[in-house]
Amino acid sequence: MKIEELLLATIEPHLPNVWAVDLPDDSAFPAIVFNVETTPETTWVQGGGYDRHLVTLSFFAETKEAVTTLARSIMDAIELRPEFLETGDFGDADFEDLPELFAYYSTHTLRMRT
Repeated sequence: MKIEELLLATIEPHLPNVWAVDLPDDSAFPAIVFNVETTPETTWVQGGGYDRHLVTLSFFAETKEAVTTLARSIMDAIELRPEFLETGDFGDADFEDLPELFAYYSTHTLRMRT
């Protein structure tokens, strides 16, 4: 399974409005956007064969309560994955393109076999 497939399989049961990289112009809310930075881990175990994925999730909703509730439920789902290593930064985010929305972000590190 690829990291994008894993993220969709984890997030879509909670909210089907999930996008990779960019929020579409005609998106409905609440919505989630994810971005992944992948680094091969050639020295983690003998012979390598693993990738470390830094996943950034951006959450968008029309109320502060909705965005924080959504973020917490998705963060909990990510943290239950066996590939999960750690949660990094998280908190309120600025999203100037749609100032009427509330935004939140979180970063997570996952490790997967290549």
